Amino acid sequence: MLIKVKSAVSWMRARLSAISLADIQKHLAKIIILAPMAVLLIYLAIFSQPRYMSESKVAIKRSDDLNSGSLNFGLLLGASNPSSAEDALYLKEYINSPDMLAALDKQLNFREAFSHSGLDFLNHLSKDETAEGFLKYYKDRINVSYDDKTGLLNIQTQGFS
Repeated sequence: MLIKVKSAVSWMRARLSAISLADIQKHLAKIIILAPMAVLLIYLAIFSQPRYMSESKVAIKRSDDLNSGSLNFGLLLGASNPSSAEDALYLKEYINSPDMLAALDKQLNFREAFSHSGLDFLNHLSKDETAEGFLKYYKDRINVSYDDKTGLLNIQTQGFS
């Protein structure tokens, strides 16, 4: 067995010494392009878990805004009511807050759900992740934006299928 190992080591040394700098430079562009592509393909084929993206559009309206007898031309032209816009921005901040994450984790057990991402080591949440790390992970999976023109809150979320 020891003789086989020594012969394998000597064969590897002979092969490596036969590779010249010119050979490396000749194939450097191929190595730089193909090696990362191969790593990406292996990750996508073997480790990556299927994910989905969900998008919701939310309109915030106050009941006193809807029941007012006066005609507001700004609303007819597509402008949002300032009080509704302020409420939408408050909701946006709340969705990104640790309080919202705590409520979701309590009701839906988010931490456990996202820690079962299979072999996907890039999108895996550790079970012993800190609160700050968990919040960062949560914020990386949601995107909340407010559209001034329509007055709608756009919420995009990612999840594993």
